[in-house]
Amino acid sequence: MENLLYMAGIIDTEGCITISKQGVQMLLIDMCDVEPIEVFRSYFGGNISLRKREDNANPIFQWKVVGEKLQKADVILPFLKLQRKRKSLELCFQHWQTKDANLISQIRSIPRTTHESSFKRLPFSEISELFPYFAGVWDGDGCSTILKQRE
Repeated sequence: MENLLYMAGIIDTEGCITISKQGVQMLLIDMCDVEPIEVFRSYFGGNISLRKREDNANPIFQWKVVGEKLQKADVILPFLKLQRKRKSLELCFQHWQTKDANLISQIRSIPRTTHESSFKRLPFSEISELFPYFAGVWDGDGCSTILKQRE
């Protein structure tokens, strides 16, 4: 379960879920570090490719899984915290089964905003169960900075 929470944190921060006009369902994750997306490849297969950037910045590793292999990712659904990501993945699974072209436009119409009131406050004992999810969020979008300050 810890790995699924971790992967949900990564998907919520770095995941891109799409159904193309040709009907291809796809989950992509782009990151500067390869280690987190290797976890996805070990669970669900797919491919990791390296993309060099024109501005000579750090290269980007991209994990991509499409079609039938994506269907294995349904175990992550209950762990996703962002409704938009969860609903997008659900629509991809639904599209896989029905091939309903209307689902493509539904993904685009899922709202992107979330309000603090959408999340209930949890006691610390319950928050500690979410630490693997927070680790995924940190690996996806976290930033550490050490500032040199005077006494």
